Amino acid sequence: MTKTEAVRAFLHKNTHVDLANLYNHDMELQVNVAQDGGTRTDGEFRGREWHGWTDPENLTVWKSFRVPLKANTAPEYTDTEIKFDLSAHAEGIGLTGWDWKAKVSRWVAYDFDAILGHSDKHTKKLNSDEIENVRKIASEIPWVNVRKSTSGKGLHMYVFVPAVPTETHNEHAALARSILSKMGAVTGFDFNAKVDNCGHVMWVWHRKMRGTDGLTLIKSGRPMTEEEIPVNWKDHTTVCASTARRARVSFITDTSMDPFEELCSKRPIVQLDDEHKKLIKYLEENGVTWWWDNDRHLLITHTQHLKNAHEALGMRGSFDTTSTHSSDQNCFCAPLRRGAWLVRRFTPGVQEHASWSQDSQGWTRCFLNREPDLKTACRTSGGLEDPKKGYHFREADGAVKALNAV
Repeated sequence: MTKTEAVRAFLHKNTHVDLANLYNHDMELQVNVAQDGGTRTDGEFRGREWHGWTDPENLTVWKSFRVPLKANTAPEYTDTEIKFDLSAHAEGIGLTGWDWKAKVSRWVAYDFDAILGHSDKHTKKLNSDEIENVRKIASEIPWVNVRKSTSGKGLHMYVFVPAVPTETHNEHAALARSILSKMGAVTGFDFNAKVDNCGHVMWVWHRKMRGTDGLTLIKSGRPMTEEEIPVNWKDHTTVCASTARRARVSFITDTSMDPFEELCSKRPIVQLDDEHKKLIKYLEENGVTWWWDNDRHLLITHTQHLKNAHEALGMRGSFDTTSTHSSDQNCFCAPLRRGAWLVRRFTPGVQEHASWSQDSQGWTRCFLNREPDLKTACRTSGGLEDPKKGYHFREADGAVKALNAV
C-alpha cells in the first residue's frame, strides 16, 4: 500500500465522512507521527534531512511526511510504499485545500485556538467568550463553514472556492489571506487579529480528538462564487512568502508608495460600523469591483460605484465624480466615525469634481456620507473662493444651496 492510499483508508475509518471525502492523492498533505516509545533516527533523502523513530525490538522506522515536496517553488512528489503501520503511529493528519497536481485551490481554511490546551506563549489564543463571538459572527457569512477544532474547544472555518488557479502553496495561502480580509469587511470584525492559521495545514484528524466532539460541524455554508473571490488575492503572495509585511497595492506608483504608506500609518483606525457595512454590502450585492485592504484598513473601489451607492443608500451630504470609469478601481477609502469615509484618488494631484480638494500632500480627496462643511458646500454649489475671505456666487441660488447643505 502506498502512503497516499494508507492516508485515504485511515481517514475514512477514523474521521468525519465529509472531512475524509476532502482528501485525494493530489491534495497537499501533512502527516505527523508520534514517538510511541521509539528511539530517534536521523537520515537524509534527496538532500533533505529527516528524523523519525525506530522500534528497538523489530527495527521498524516511522516518520512524518509531507506531500508534495518543493510546494513553494516547483511542487513534485513520487508516491512510495508505506513501511510502517499508520494507524499505530499517526498523531495528526492535515490538509491545506491546495490540489498541487492540478495547481488549483479547492478550499481555504482557518484555525482559531482556545486558551485551554495552549501554552502562555501562544499570542492568539482565545477565551470561551471570544470563541463564541467569533463563531457567531462567522456564521453570519453565507459561504463560511464552521466546525469545532480537534480538541472541541476552538474553531475551524472552511471556505470552498471554484477551483482557483494557484501555482504554489504561497499563492494558495495568499488566496486564503485575501478571503479572510473579505470576511472582516462584510462583518466589521477583524478576523486577522484572531486567526492562528491561515491557509496552512488544518488537522482533519488528530489524536487529541479521541473522547471529544472535535471537528464536529457547527454551521454549513455554500461555496463561494467566482465573482465573490477578491480580485486582488495575488497581491497577498509576497506577505505569504515572507518578503513583505503588507499586501502590495498595484495601483499606487513607485514614486507615490512611500507617501501612501506614510499616510496610512499616521491616520487613526476607525472600526467598521453598521453604516460602513451598508456600503460594503451594496458593493458586494451589485457585483462591482471592490476589496478590503486589511493591512491598511482601507476600502478599494471606484468613485463611480461610490456615487451610485450614495444615491441608492440615501447617504448624507453630496458625492460626485468626473471619472469616466476607464479602470476598475481608482480610489481608496478610510472609514471615519458615524459611517463616513475619507475618499482619496490613487494618483496624487489628479483633477476631480469641484467638491473634491487636495490635502497638504497633494492627494485629491473628498468625504462620503458626511454632512459637508461650508467650504465644501460653497465649492460644490459653484462658489468661487475669494483669496482674502469668503466665496462669491454668480447667482443667489448657488449661495442658498450652499447654506442649505450645511
